Amino acid sequence: MNILFCSVGRRCELLKDFRKTLGDKVHMVVTDNSVYAPAPAFADVCYRVPLITAPEYIPTILDICKKEKIDAVTTLIDPEIAILSAHRKEFEELGVEVLAPYEETAKLCFDKFEMYKYLMEKGINTVKTYGCFDDFDKDYNEGKINLPVFVKPRTGSGSVGARKVDTYELLKEVTEKDPGLIIQELMTGKDMDADIYVDTISHKPVAVFSKKKNLYYDRWSKQDNIIQG
Repeated sequence: MNILFCSVGRRCELLKDFRKTLGDKVHMVVTDNSVYAPAPAFADVCYRVPLITAPEYIPTILDICKKEKIDAVTTLIDPEIAILSAHRKEFEELGVEVLAPYEETAKLCFDKFEMYKYLMEKGINTVKTYGCFDDFDKDYNEGKINLPVFVKPRTGSGSVGARKVDTYELLKEVTEKDPGLIIQELMTGKDMDADIYVDTISHKPVAVFSKKKNLYYDRWSKQDNIIQG
């Protein structure tokens, strides 16, 4: 099986585990934009490619699929998921399975505020979230939410820009500087992830597990911050 991993960056352990599991049954082809990315050292073939936002990016990936006779493609960074999903038909025409959610799901999951609204529509209890300061301000004045709160970019990954805000004045300041931030009620406790793996053919869940992210929690706790999902 020939698999293409896009944007591998520093995911060395992931590639090593993949090789350990499948051994000679897999031919691993990888891509990255940086010449300093270490993970390609654990692949069979590596290509340096344009940024994922470049117009020539997808044509470049499609050419690699043809050259390497790729059976399946996936990415190791969140921002690229929706990009691959949007071009699923082009990959399928080459006989390449896109290991990523479908476009609608990918866009919904990447936009944290849209996901919040979706969960609320479905009656799923979740962290109270505001898309702008004015909406927060209304509930704050009505006593429906208190400070401190948690802010994070509406889109993005890796907890970049996520932080605790203690005061009303600071919250107003940071949201005015960056309108792309969402505001959430502060949740304290252990940071847990729950993962569900869905088979790409049957579309049925085949594995479920949860894990505690000790390193992230410890790092943010020392800075008087709490990571939130």
